[in-house]
Amino acid sequence: MHGKISIHPANGIADVPALLDLWRGSKEKSRDLMSASDVDWLAHVLEAIYRGDAEVIIAQQEESTVGFMVLTGHKVPLLWLSSDTRGGGAGQKLLRWALARHPNLLVDVNIHNHRGIEFYRQQGFEPAELTSEEDSPDQQRMWLSHRKDKI
Repeated sequence: MHGKISIHPANGIADVPALLDLWRGSKEKSRDLMSASDVDWLAHVLEAIYRGDAEVIIAQQEESTVGFMVLTGHKVPLLWLSSDTRGGGAGQKLLRWALARHPNLLVDVNIHNHRGIEFYRQQGFEPAELTSEEDSPDQQRMWLSHRKDKI
């Protein structure tokens, strides 16, 4: 898929089916199994969206949703891209959108997501804080902060 990528806030409940399809499709293609910790973490993010404590930002290419980001203040607890379009610039555009509004942006990533960590490093992020998951050390997450010299 080629074409210009646009970034815009979600339009409410009407966008949910496309976001769920994108997320499910990417999980199925990557063959990653969700642990109980993954489900709890995702439930926490969805609760924040439902309460209105989070904003959902969508990346679209032509008529297709190719990615989305959840923004809670200056934190990104979730950035998800279609596995078919990774490397096409949607993730970078989502982060730039968030950085323009929150220069002190923090992003959350599983410490075992090496591809995600490398992507964030290339965008100027560095480890800031490790969050502990006492019940599931394999699901540890960390916050990465944006280096001011990389804006």
